[in-house]
Amino acid sequence: MREFVAEQYLPAADAGVAAQRADAARRAAEQLTREGTQVQFVHSIFIPDDETCIYLYRAESIETVELAAARASLQLDRLAEAIPAGRDEQRVDAAALPAPRPSKGPHEAPTKERQ
Repeated sequence: MREFVAEQYLPAADAGVAAQRADAARRAAEQLTREGTQVQFVHSIFIPDDETCIYLYRAESIETVELAAARASLQLDRLAEAIPAGRDEQRVDAAALPAPRPSKGPHEAPTKERQ
């Protein structure tokens, strides 16, 4: 399976919401897999300083990840195939990958000044 990274804007104060959305993403992926569409929700990372939540998926296609995210009611701001970078991971030619897909109605997170 290929790996995909999905990003979603999420205000810094919404750590609880980030956990709920990760649970929804996991349940949606499990449900799709039971129905015959292979998709794995690996984990999520919430970055409060950047007001971003990142979701890592494994699937055969970006469309499968879009389906899983939609089923979890995630409104993604960005979705792209990820390239494993570890020494023991399979290397992928970045030039052969499709361009990242913005979601429908992209949202630009406000920038924060560093103090």
